[in-house]
Amino acid sequence: MIKNPGDFKLGIGFMAFCLFCLFYLIPNQVGGITEEESLLPILITLFIAVLSGSLILSSIRLEPAGSPAPTSNRVKNSKPAVIIAVIGIMIAYAWLLDVIGFLLCSFFTMIALFLAFGVRNYKKMAVIIAITLGVLYIAFEKLLMAPLPVGSLIERFMD
Repeated sequence: MIKNPGDFKLGIGFMAFCLFCLFYLIPNQVGGITEEESLLPILITLFIAVLSGSLILSSIRLEPAGSPAPTSNRVKNSKPAVIIAVIGIMIAYAWLLDVIGFLLCSFFTMIALFLAFGVRNYKKMAVIIAITLGVLYIAFEKLLMAPLPVGSLIERFMD
């Protein structure tokens, strides 16, 4: 019934975390569901819950029990060098976020992650990065009124 037990367990784990956040952590630490301060944490948690549900559904086999299992086109990219590179990229992202700001740091991080995973279609990379950063900027800065980090280096140049 389950074609990918690892994804299924991961999805269940994320879903349990989201339920814990929605019903215990956010109401006790941020405020009730109707309070304005809890809007952003609730939206983020719901977004993660939707992705978790999608992961759970994609890990369940939908064919009849007697049919042969489909061959997976998914590339297993679990080489230690790739894992170490991704960890290094995430550490650099966390460190540089306050220095160069969200937009520049996210731009360079997304490029580095694409390259680490072997993506070499630069037009596709540019489109995905532009759309992702544009949507995030509009969602946080304009709709949710939650300022993104500008970066101390950028602030010095602006002064």
